[in-house]
Amino acid sequence: MKTIYIDFLGFDLSLNKEDNWIVSLLSRSYHVKISKDAPYVFVGSFDPYSYRTEITDKISIYIPGEAIFPDFNFFDYALGFDEFNYDDRYFRWLPLGNTMARGKFVNNIQKPFGRKFCNFIYGNPDAHPNRDLLFHMLNKYKKVDSLGAHLKNTNIDIEPRNGNWYQGSIDIKSEYKFSLSLENSLMKGYTTEKIISSFQAKSIPIYWGNPNVTKEIDPDGFINCHDYESFDHVVEKVKEIDNDKTKYLKMLQSAKSLFFEETFHENQNKKLLLFFENIFDKEFKDAKRKPVGYWTSRHLDTLLIKPEKKQSLTSRLKFWK
Repeated sequence: MKTIYIDFLGFDLSLNKEDNWIVSLLSRSYHVKISKDAPYVFVGSFDPYSYRTEITDKISIYIPGEAIFPDFNFFDYALGFDEFNYDDRYFRWLPLGNTMARGKFVNNIQKPFGRKFCNFIYGNPDAHPNRDLLFHMLNKYKKVDSLGAHLKNTNIDIEPRNGNWYQGSIDIKSEYKFSLSLENSLMKGYTTEKIISSFQAKSIPIYWGNPNVTKEIDPDGFINCHDYESFDHVVEKVKEIDNDKTKYLKMLQSAKSLFFEETFHENQNKKLLLFFENIFDKEFKDAKRKPVGYWTSRHLDTLLIKPEKKQSLTSRLKFWK
């Protein structure tokens, strides 16, 4: 097999460069070596623009873990959540297979109607305001247990993030009839573990974030906020399901998604590997994609310079229009 040299920049410090899902996938077709001087660099979403100097003469592959649309002036290739096509430069990647593998489905709920009402598990206070808004509105109907650091209102603790926090969240969610499953951002295609862990816990998700979520998840198995004109209507729907055992049980038993199919994740891995092979099997010069030139440089300058200097640069750019 061909030997390729890669590096990782802008990822969480917990990333093991030698042993992660990208290396594992690439190892199906290549001998993978990690080097800080590697010509190919995978870039994460932690301050990626700060690595401009490091990646200028390299081929960069951007892999955001959050709701961020790639800047193709800066990166040669990218993965992302967005439903978007851009020749051979972009691959829509749904990483839920990697996430789901960290947790197990709850097989049996002995008393589904005897459980606590609803949970809310978040640590980020800076998410889209809709997340907190629905929490407060639903909390007026019945107490919603906030189990994470944000808006915490119980003494219940879950497994910390440096442990098996994902399985911990499933275990605690299984004690509730409903789970508030709101993304931190509004973005088409952006579906994360928020809704999946709720399904794994057999707790009905109350979901908001990806308006197109029903392309991949059966709409009969959860309460989709995007189906309603306002959160007032969402709260009324929750009340209806909460107080009707027949409707509740029907929704609970209707949880279906292509994400639950083992073949989906392996087929996606195979397609992603083909995407990577299209990069690594080319001559280096033929695989480069990001534009190079005056206006591209100026665009990147506006992203990187200090705010007080932007006005001066903007005035100079106007001169060239």
